[in-house]
Amino acid sequence: MKKRNRGSFLIIVLLLIMSLASLGETVTAHSPEDMDIVYDENSSTLTVIITHKVDNRTTHYINGVKICVQESIVKTINYTSQPTEDNFHYQYNIVAVKGDKIKVAAYCNNGGEIHEDLVVGSVQSSLNIPGFAKLYLIFILSVALFVIVTARMIKKRK
Repeated sequence: MKKRNRGSFLIIVLLLIMSLASLGETVTAHSPEDMDIVYDENSSTLTVIITHKVDNRTTHYINGVKICVQESIVKTINYTSQPTEDNFHYQYNIVAVKGDKIKVAAYCNNGGEIHEDLVVGSVQSSLNIPGFAKLYLIFILSVALFVIVTARMIKKRK
């Protein structure tokens, strides 16, 4: 096989492997896309807002939420479905004081999880990466690899 054909073949194989790897990621692990948590000190209420888009909320859902205050588990809640097919919220009575760190984890029954935390009384910001960010990263890296290899092949021909 000529060097030029070998390089093209290698590019195609690499892109195929990356594509198949990204498909496996979306099928096997469907992490919740986003989660925000808000604590109301006056009512001692923790609101957990989750984005987890599914086709059937009774077969694919958030099956558990774990809440920790100051590294101690204060609530573990199990579910057998989720309220809607996309965005929903749960509210919990949690005792916490200013300066306490609240950590929340939500788990998907098909695999995947999301974590968020806040310090009571501090300004909150959410920097969660959406669930499909990995796919975009794989796509961008694949395109970059293709461009680099193609540019080198063109340069060698000259």
